[in-house]
Amino acid sequence: MEADPLQLEEYDDARLREWARHHGAECAALLGASVAGGALYDPRAARRIMAGSSDPAAAAFATALAGLQPGRNRADVGPVAALWDAVPAAERAAWAVRYPGVVGSLNGADFDSRVRANVLVAAGLLYVLEAELAAAEVVAGPLPVLPVGLGVRAVARGAWDGWRWARKAGARAVQVTRQIAGFREAVRRADAPIRLLYCSTARDGRFVALSGAVGPATRSVAVVVPGTLTYGNHLPMNMGRLSDVDGRSQEPVSAVGVYWQGCEFPRFITDNADRRFNQAAREKLAAFDAALDVECERGVALAVAAGLPAVEPVQTYIGHSYGASAIGSAEARAEGLTLDRMVYAGAPGTGFKVQVPADTVNAGAERYALVAPVDWKPWLGGTLYGGAMGGDPVREMGAELLETGFLDHARRQGRLLNHNDYLRGGSTAALNIQAVVLGRRTLPAVLRRPWPLGRMSDRKLRRRIDGLRLPR
Repeated sequence: MEADPLQLEEYDDARLREWARHHGAECAALLGASVAGGALYDPRAARRIMAGSSDPAAAAFATALAGLQPGRNRADVGPVAALWDAVPAAERAAWAVRYPGVVGSLNGADFDSRVRANVLVAAGLLYVLEAELAAAEVVAGPLPVLPVGLGVRAVARGAWDGWRWARKAGARAVQVTRQIAGFREAVRRADAPIRLLYCSTARDGRFVALSGAVGPATRSVAVVVPGTLTYGNHLPMNMGRLSDVDGRSQEPVSAVGVYWQGCEFPRFITDNADRRFNQAAREKLAAFDAALDVECERGVALAVAAGLPAVEPVQTYIGHSYGASAIGSAEARAEGLTLDRMVYAGAPGTGFKVQVPADTVNAGAERYALVAPVDWKPWLGGTLYGGAMGGDPVREMGAELLETGFLDHARRQGRLLNHNDYLRGGSTAALNIQAVVLGRRTLPAVLRRPWPLGRMSDRKLRRRIDGLRLPR
């Protein structure tokens, strides 16, 4: 399928995705990327290409962006949105495919344009990653197999060979392997394609993805932020978790889900002691939230223009583990992320320098927490790293504690024990989160203390849950 990249605006979404799958090199060229020597995509190169465009309107727009940082400065998103909305719709559609490296990550641009741009961005970055990985394997060869045996010579030789391989391949090759599966899924997935609002090959891979479309009928928006040890390869898994809690299975027209992995996440539990992760996340997450607010305002404006009721969507942020601390850091007064409801799922803290609701711009927000009695990570993390991650969601933020119950809530089978199962589909915890998102009745916690103080047999817990008369 051959096409002039400058005419791609005529393609519908399905045809554009199909073209991008087979033209990674052309997509990389649109980004201003080069694979010579394993060079990485530089977003600034994309802006330079647009600024040097023969199209005076495009060049003027790129020049106007020069002093703005909408990716990390919430205050810059409004001016960018005003600039973008002033551009005729036909030109915006053309720019999305001609300058995808600019539009794809541009907080303030409409989400549909960003999704189309990122179809090309993801394909181009995948091409760069695969070429980079191939080059690393040629230089270093495959990872050596350690010799069999426990002798000093065998262990020493194995350590030496491993060190040589790591030195030749470099840390970057490891980072590529941590994210390349996520890019392959985003580019090559034919059924239920992933709609990206942002993607990057920085560090271990970064993605922001959209489920549904913000528009006149939107009534709820759920934003999920994952926890420690989240890499680019986790994109398909976490999109599945998003679908289990964002309410779209119940309200496919009015509910919208967003998966946010737009910064570097801690790799180990001990990394949570380093406040730099929360400090980096709060800027970028708050800036994205401003873009989400603008998109919701556009949807309301479309509703008014069509003579429909002007209803502002209810925004629920769901933070799993470290993700809750990242959200809390972003809703601090210094950053200004706005939300209507907040869910702390297995959260060790409420955010950097966020101890009480008055420390945020959302003092009146509804807050909910889920902590499995046998999940020790929230308690340990809060005890060890409270200075970097914030306070206790229940005691200090006044969050309502919800029941985590069973992995299979309908059958009342399998207690939720794993720290990573709060967003697992069909579980009591996931159904509770979905109820929060949709504004429905929730199941309050039966067990309110950690194990062994908060222990109860499965049979007794079933009776207590059934006694609350909530749907099976």
